[in-house]
Amino acid sequence: MRTLSMHHDTVRATGLSLSLKTLAMAAMAAMATWNDRARERRMLGQLDDRMLADVGLTRAQVWRETGKGFWER
Repeated sequence: MRTLSMHHDTVRATGLSLSLKTLAMAAMAAMATWNDRARERRMLGQLDDRMLADVGLTRAQVWRETGKGFWER
């Protein structure tokens, strides 16, 4: 049986203890990563064919990558 209890600023679930500050920091790091991915994919989609050839990518590879959601690796 799984237990969850709140005590001060700590969440405890089956022996695992994480502070709310740690959880908030992890959430902020994840959002920063998602934002970076979205920005990089937008920029990749703006490259012309000559620039893509310079970095060794095809237009099809770019379409695949830019079609991914920000949460996808």
